[in-house]
Amino acid sequence: MNRIITKNRSGSIMMNTLIIVFFLVATGTAFMMWAVDESYQADFDLARSQAYYTAQHGILSEALNTMRSRNFNALPAGYERLHDGSWVLNNGEHVGGFVDIGIRRVDDNQDVNIFQTINQYDLEATGIVQMNDAYQRLVDVKRSVTMRTQLRTYASYMYLTNDEMTLHNEIIWFWTPDTLYGRVHSNSMIGIHNAPQFHGPVSSTAPNFVEGPQQAWFAFEPQFNAPHVYFPETAENLRAGAAGGGGYVSNGDGAWQSRLTASQGGWFLEQWRAAVPYDCTRIENSRNFPYGNNLALFIEGDVQFFGSQGELGMVAGKTTIGTSGDLELWDNVLYTGLTPGNLPETFDDDFPHILGLVSEGRILIKDVYPNGRGNGGIGDGSHDRRHIVITAAMVALGEQFTFEHQNDTWSTYNWCACPGEHCGEFDERGSIYLRGAVTQMRRGYVHRSNCGGTGYAKDYYYDFRLEKTPPPFYLEATDEEGASLFDIVWWKEEAPE
Repeated sequence: MNRIITKNRSGSIMMNTLIIVFFLVATGTAFMMWAVDESYQADFDLARSQAYYTAQHGILSEALNTMRSRNFNALPAGYERLHDGSWVLNNGEHVGGFVDIGIRRVDDNQDVNIFQTINQYDLEATGIVQMNDAYQRLVDVKRSVTMRTQLRTYASYMYLTNDEMTLHNEIIWFWTPDTLYGRVHSNSMIGIHNAPQFHGPVSSTAPNFVEGPQQAWFAFEPQFNAPHVYFPETAENLRAGAAGGGGYVSNGDGAWQSRLTASQGGWFLEQWRAAVPYDCTRIENSRNFPYGNNLALFIEGDVQFFGSQGELGMVAGKTTIGTSGDLELWDNVLYTGLTPGNLPETFDDDFPHILGLVSEGRILIKDVYPNGRGNGGIGDGSHDRRHIVITAAMVALGEQFTFEHQNDTWSTYNWCACPGEHCGEFDERGSIYLRGAVTQMRRGYVHRSNCGGTGYAKDYYYDFRLEKTPPPFYLEATDEEGASLFDIVWWKEEAPE
């Protein structure tokens, strides 16, 4: 008979139970550690975000306000440390602190020297938020942020005016044929009629545009109630730069007239007795100014200006030319190597020549044959008897950029019956080919519709190099209190700690 033999298994049951309990404890411990780690990671991510925005708050509340409150001469030449602070919400919650607040001039980004610069400044701050780490120790979480700003000059604007109304209280409208590619600003109300196009920012100190049929196209939303751009009566920075470099020219208290010509290798100045027509055999003073990359010339009185030799461009280097009276354009203003027939719409960044023209009076296109006098615009399209080409950034501080003899009641011409070999019922002179920028105290006419049409059509393209490299000793753009106007170029941050 078979016997059933049973074994005592109580020991193995105990062992299995212990193993199961061990795994449950291990799993629970791991889960708890994971939960603690996840909680710490969430707290760390929150602290990082708070530190980042605290640094930004420090830049906006301290560094940016400091920039806005100072004029150009009060900005640091190197680095300036500002006061640390903290960010407290409206409900009283303390978010964190910001330290290492400072303004740093970007010296390695300057194009030439302190007289002709890009004028960029970095606004810096580090945000600090405290938190408990995984071992419940208090630690700092830091993030450092930089905002790069760039000061504006008058050359930062393709089109800038103090007053859109003419001397005769007339509105000059932007209308359908007008297309502007750079920044536009006016210290008064801008008139828009029909469908002009604005490919750059548009701003005005007024609350709106002048009422009229408006189907304009804007690449950016227009900004109204914008800060004024201050217009000084004189170009003191340019005057001082010319005097310091030997380029200040007297007119003998009005005793002499002046003519400045772009020639091979430099600028040629001639002066002769006032109230006498130009005669090359009766020149009393003459002088040559070699081209350079930091040249400033300032000439007292009205100046006859020749910026080319026929259709051949001569202007070279980086120069700003100023006058205390009217700056009269007697022919094209062309960079060397260019002709009207090969004029580009824009210049490459490495194109080496930049010209500034600053008048404390008007900039006036003279009514002469090279500029299309007497219906020169009605022709075969060539430039030798029509149009005017201007490759420069222009400023008319005293009045306006305009043209001579407008066939109007206030003109030196008789109304629609002007005398002269080529003066008829109308006087279409061609187009103004501007590759640069224009600033004027008061907007001036470049075309009139009276007498069948008088003046010039517009072919304007902004020279985008001027955003970063203005002409030497050019006017800074400030508000009426003298505080610098500037743009934000970019934000960036260092690797978070």
